[in-house]
Amino acid sequence: MVLDSLNILVQLMRISMRAFRCRELVNSVYSLAKLQFCPPEIFVEACPFLCRLEDQMTSHDVANLVWAYSTASVPNENLLQILERKAAALSTSMRLKELASILYGFANMQSGSPELFSVLAERARRSTQWLNPQEMYNIAW
Repeated sequence: MVLDSLNILVQLMRISMRAFRCRELVNSVYSLAKLQFCPPEIFVEACPFLCRLEDQMTSHDVANLVWAYSTASVPNENLLQILERKAAALSTSMRLKELASILYGFANMQSGSPELFSVLAERARRSTQWLNPQEMYNIAW
């Protein structure tokens, strides 16, 4: 029954995703990954729409997408390049939880440039004075 409901949700997403705003599409993809329901075709189909929404992405969106595509094991080179560029550009305003998700996702996919990891490591280094135990755990994870 739950599987049937998720399949219906994916079909509705497939029909509607071209009309989704950035946050709606990001949240849809993230939710499927969080539920561990990751049909690769829906992640692949979402990529061109997500790429067109690049200018609307926040650091939260980037973190959720990197994590979701890593969790789904559906890397897309075009989307990953965009997410890497956005992560570097938004790094100064990024929360540490977002930083941890991005680091984890790119490392898990064995993707991301050394330059990106340097930028994100510098961001984490500058923020260590404000780390609480949960944030330290998130970065280490």
